[in-house]
Amino acid sequence: MVPETEIRSEIGSGSFFGGMLQKTSAQMHVGKFGVGLAHAAVRAGAHVYERAPVTRMERCPDGGFRITSARGCIQAKQVLLATGNSRTGPFSYFRRRMISVGSFIIATEPLDSNLLDCLFPHRRNYVTSRNIGNYFRIASDNRLIFGGRARFAMSNPRSDQKSGVILRAAMENFFPELRGVGIDYCWGGLVDMTADRLPRAGEHRGLYYSTGYSGHGVQMSVHMGQVMADVMAGRPERNPWRELEWPSIPGHFGKPWFLPIIGAYYRFQDWLH
Repeated sequence: MVPETEIRSEIGSGSFFGGMLQKTSAQMHVGKFGVGLAHAAVRAGAHVYERAPVTRMERCPDGGFRITSARGCIQAKQVLLATGNSRTGPFSYFRRRMISVGSFIIATEPLDSNLLDCLFPHRRNYVTSRNIGNYFRIASDNRLIFGGRARFAMSNPRSDQKSGVILRAAMENFFPELRGVGIDYCWGGLVDMTADRLPRAGEHRGLYYSTGYSGHGVQMSVHMGQVMADVMAGRPERNPWRELEWPSIPGHFGKPWFLPIIGAYYRFQDWLH
């Protein structure tokens, strides 16, 4: 743990009373990372087909699969499902076991360097420890990137806008000096979460899967890609999640109608602590 005085010197006048400093942490642009992985896969011989949602999947007599998408059909001896948040297509087994939750971000207008030197003298990455917490950092063009769950809701233009208002309020609560600052961007996306927030990987009716990273997919999914290649080559012992049960979520068939209830529960837990 880092003393309060050290946290104060690290994060200006923000509303922090203790924390842990990880000096080996780093920042990365996840979008560029994803594109880089795709290019690496293509160089290794993979074919990437964008905008091709799967609409049908049939088991072939030889044990393989015939997969129909919006861009045509393919046949494959093995299939690995490596994505969550699929609300359409032939993946009801997985939809009943994962919840799609929105994660939202705002970006301020470029801020004055002197103000940033006061609030973020070391330009580190920050994350709070609440259930409905926030994460933030300074971008290379002096914008404050401030994100969090904000609301337990799906991501769409209207929902993103509502969440942006909540994120602004949280940002101004942490940093009163930023009240009234311009917000240039606001966006959101979906995180696939399991009930216990642990990933799942294995095989279901011949279909391999590795998913449910619950917000930690940037690190874990890359590792599990290597692991699942070994599993599919006949080494199931390589799978660290192979013995985890994965029951369906009662009452959940694809549309997470219960998200507001979960959000209220976590807000109550944050209030207690």
